[in-house]
Amino acid sequence: MVSFAVLVTTHLSASAESAEERLAAELRTAAGTRDKLALLLREEAERETEHWQLLGAVLTEVNRILDELDTEHRTRRLFEELDRVSREQRVRLPRLTRLRERLGVQEQMWRNRTGVGGRYR
Repeated sequence: MVSFAVLVTTHLSASAESAEERLAAELRTAAGTRDKLALLLREEAERETEHWQLLGAVLTEVNRILDELDTEHRTRRLFEELDRVSREQRVRLPRLTRLRERLGVQEQMWRNRTGVGGRYR
């Protein structure tokens, strides 16, 4: 968790890169620990059959947490969220969207942000 917090709060730099590497290493270790937990939970479920659903839910949540912390999935989710917000904005403000398209504002904003075609305005 600490490695993830460092990664998401660090600006793009060598520090962020090392934080990402540290997080990846921690996630590999956590995956091994999760596998050990799965074996222990399975043994417990075999002994205490009435609690198998709870034990399965615990393992599912551990998997979800590890998935949420994974840098590859984080990037994909970020793009999905940006797409969702953009779609919602187009639906909520169709006139503004048409005006932006007509004026080429989106392309100009992209050029300014990426530094293509001159200085940032």
